[in-house]
Amino acid sequence: DDINQTDTLNFREGRESDDERHICPLQLDVIQRCLQLWSNPGDVVWSPFMGI
Repeated sequence: DDINQTDTLNFREGRESDDERHICPLQLDVIQRCLQLWSNPGDVVWSPFMGI
């Protein structure tokens, strides 16, 4: 099999070699969709990521 099973995510194997390597990459498209669904234009939205 081509999938290594471990108890933790190894960041070197977590993504392709030419991608930015990060244990938990921030999925901006998911955040954008959530803002569209659960806020209105002009609303103030708290960002736990300090406005990334």
